[in-house]
Amino acid sequence: MRIHVLCFASVRDVVGAGRIELEMAAGATVDTALAALVDRAPRLGPLLGTLRVAVDEEFAAGPDVLHPGATLALLPPVSGG
Repeated sequence: MRIHVLCFASVRDVVGAGRIELEMAAGATVDTALAALVDRAPRLGPLLGTLRVAVDEEFAAGPDVLHPGATLALLPPVSGG
């Protein structure tokens, strides 16, 4: 199944793109998608602990199962005032 990955701010810089398409096996989870992304962009690994992840605009956790066509968003922490 194909999923869409949106990379924001520092994640986009590390991955080298704002949007990525990933081909995943049926039953893939958020964790397996993140592992596939780290395989493609190893520098992403150290950032994983600081990211929020959303699937189809809802916050998601590692064991959540993805569906075909899902949009996975990787959101780094933000600051400002």
